[in-house]
Amino acid sequence: MATNLDGIGERCVGKIDYPGTVDGGDVLLLGQIAFVGLSKRTNAEGCRQLSHYLEKMGYEIRRIYLPDSILHLDKVVMPVYPEKLLVCTNIVPLDVLYGFDIVAINYNENSSANIICLGDGVLIVGDTNREAIDALDSQELKINLIDISEFVKGAGGPNCLIMPVEREFT
Repeated sequence: MATNLDGIGERCVGKIDYPGTVDGGDVLLLGQIAFVGLSKRTNAEGCRQLSHYLEKMGYEIRRIYLPDSILHLDKVVMPVYPEKLLVCTNIVPLDVLYGFDIVAINYNENSSANIICLGDGVLIVGDTNREAIDALDSQELKINLIDISEFVKGAGGPNCLIMPVEREFT
């Protein structure tokens, strides 16, 4: 992976050493804020190491502790706009989200915040994620539904299908 990223001009700023672990689905960079989910796949040591690198780059680190039932941070918080987040408020404490507008939903087996923001209020949402669809529709956003029924069986969502290295909001 590092070789491929280097090949497209994304420089390596460091690496996470054992016993630290970090999963990309637990990291959300928005402006100069870095949300890091502590989960089964991202542990405290991995978060500490990642925070060291990100703080050197000027990021403010905001940790979100996830219950074991949540695989990744991207299941419970994702951007709609740079300052607006889709958040499963029954999982994520609102105090860590200061400075952002919130579109609130509840996390459950049929509802998550796992979406893809394409910019300009254009979103990709799994077609069975009814609570997210309704909440985002009430915000008058352009929603593109995709059938990911087979992928959801493995606990995935739209954001799991991509690897956003950089996000540019217009």
